Amino acid sequence: MKIRVSLANFTEHPKIFSQVYWGASDVTDDSVEIEIIINRNEFIKKFNIKDLYQGLWPFSLSRGNAGIDHPEFYKSYDGSIIFINSPYKGSEQPIDALGMKKYKPLYNSGANTYIRVFSDSRHLRNVFKKAGFQDWDRSLY
Repeated sequence: MKIRVSLANFTEHPKIFSQVYWGASDVTDDSVEIEIIINRNEFIKKFNIKDLYQGLWPFSLSRGNAGIDHPEFYKSYDGSIIFINSPYKGSEQPIDALGMKKYKPLYNSGANTYIRVFSDSRHLRNVFKKAGFQDWDRSLY
């Protein structure tokens, strides 16, 4: 009998990380990267993360890929929204209009992670709309 263990179980915050693609992934022999586990634990503390932001992907990618891969949205205790994006190295970087900054790897060692903090959902929507993401699913708000 096999017991299913996800990557989220290796962090100090499995309830939060089990809700995203990375954390829900089953553990394999080569999938556990200690650096990523440490970085994710530090990320929660540094940005005072409360939970996953429920408007996880509120727009379509009508602009094409735009350097967005493995997107994750989090809500902090102060109400801000933290967006992380981890395209694989060599992939297109997020478009400049999103104003993202390179951060510690949070997906795996083969992917760069970029981050942007938004003051609230209105700020997030405005930045993405100005960057050309026009097809919002308003039912998520």
